[in-house]
Amino acid sequence: MFKKMTVLCLMVVMCFNFASFADTSTPNYGGFATEKELVSYLSDNNVPKNKIKSLVEKSLNDIQWDCYKEEKLALLPADFYEFDLASNIGEKYFRFEDGSFTKVYVGGGEVIKNYREVSQFDKSNLLSGLNRAAVSDSFGTLYKNHRIERIVGTTRAYFIANFYVPRPGYGSSIIYTTDNSNNMYNSPYGEGISGFGVTGHPEKEMIRDVEYNGQAALFRLYWFNQIEVSGGWDGFGASAAIGSTCNLYLALVNNKVYIASSLPF
Repeated sequence: MFKKMTVLCLMVVMCFNFASFADTSTPNYGGFATEKELVSYLSDNNVPKNKIKSLVEKSLNDIQWDCYKEEKLALLPADFYEFDLASNIGEKYFRFEDGSFTKVYVGGGEVIKNYREVSQFDKSNLLSGLNRAAVSDSFGTLYKNHRIERIVGTTRAYFIANFYVPRPGYGSSIIYTTDNSNNMYNSPYGEGISGFGVTGHPEKEMIRDVEYNGQAALFRLYWFNQIEVSGGWDGFGASAAIGSTCNLYLALVNNKVYIASSLPF
């Protein structure tokens, strides 16, 4: 009996030691559950096949991708986050040397030209938020149900917006809400984020719904990280710590749209 108990104790100790030294860490697939999902994501975002393998290996070994490095982001063109609505609305994509990427996108909705503005603002009461709804004589372009999106590597944020841009020199750009459009258009909706460890919907803030006196019409989507996120989401260096606030802004000023993750003005 004593020998049996001794053997049993030795087995328990060996099992305990094995469990103690076993590698229980979870592989890092850039926020994805499996390597297959990460590979599919990279492929869908036009990463060359010969770069995908090295990016997966970097993730597994916790090596930062180029798109998250502050010094690499300096390679982006100065107007990367700017769209001139008169000529180049769509997607801007930048691929770094290691195959990682960043992109911004505005589009996917309906474009209605020669559209008559549905709201005229009482400029004297604008800053206090008191607007009078009326039909304006200003004509411009309505961008209806357009997707606003920014991606850095495997971090991503987006929402849908209705906005109006007048002819150059006539009137002000507007981000439409139910209040300023006589219930014709809702405020930005359909928001979503991924890669930040956040569950549920991010918060929304309409900072200024109409361009006024050189200040952009400005909307903010924001959320709080629940995991540490590699840099590249503006406002952070090497990484954004747990609890950090991240943002996605839509700004309309001077007939241009800006998509940014730090305050563009």
